[in-house]
Amino acid sequence: MTRMNMGRFQIDASFVHSDPDGAADIFLAMRFVPVRAEMLFAEYRMDYVGMSPLFSEGKEGCLVPAYELEIKRDKDGNVVNVDAKPKEDS
Repeated sequence: MTRMNMGRFQIDASFVHSDPDGAADIFLAMRFVPVRAEMLFAEYRMDYVGMSPLFSEGKEGCLVPAYELEIKRDKDGNVVNVDAKPKEDS
């Protein structure tokens, strides 16, 4: 991962508040290093910007692309895999 593997994504704020350990598990599976987190009150979503090897390498000065997360869990609800797909409208 280089410093240019930047991306942004959103998670429902109710999930972050009700299961902070689950949110941390997602970040760990992504090897995500946040550089900005913002609560979007109108949408009740958390907006995150940061670095992850799941994000495509970009060029310095370009807009940070948006991603949709695909989270896979085992039968006990534990995070086993996270994939990041570029959003079409980013």
